[in-house]
Amino acid sequence: MKKIEKMIIVCDAPDHGGKTKLCQHLIEKYRFNYYHCGVQPDIKKYHGDVLDLVFDDVRNYKSNFVIDRLHLSEEVYGNIFRNGAAYDWKKLNDHIIEEAKEDGIKYVLITCLPPKNIVVEGHAARNADGNEMFSTVDKVYDAYENIYMESKDNLQIYKYDFTDDPNYEKLDQYLESL
Repeated sequence: MKKIEKMIIVCDAPDHGGKTKLCQHLIEKYRFNYYHCGVQPDIKKYHGDVLDLVFDDVRNYKSNFVIDRLHLSEEVYGNIFRNGAAYDWKKLNDHIIEEAKEDGIKYVLITCLPPKNIVVEGHAARNADGNEMFSTVDKVYDAYENIYMESKDNLQIYKYDFTDDPNYEKLDQYLESL
């Protein structure tokens, strides 16, 4: 196993897409620090504050961080369940790329997109138990898929599918090659 240094990963996906398990893998295998972004009243400021905290920690302590949900979630969930996103996710992503580059920090954007039926069925099962905020993830999944398809060539989004890589071997090879 190659040691990974000074890396920030943003892991985003529809509910039940596998992002939290992927984050747990990064924490256990590579000792990443973890931050989960939930819903906050001033989401734009909150996300900016989270990024300031994460960048400071990576710069000062040369640690690694994985952020569970950030700008893609705001884009998707904001547009589907509210009156639009609070900010332009592409501008924030460009800012993250630039700041990481200036500081010699590796930045990876991962979207977890296993087959849609698995996500929808898993979400429905959790929803039946009362453990979900939203009644469906159909539109959410499609929105993530659209972002990935529209941006994969120019943003280098890594698409993770736990049904294709259940032991994270492909993901580990990719991260260790950076």
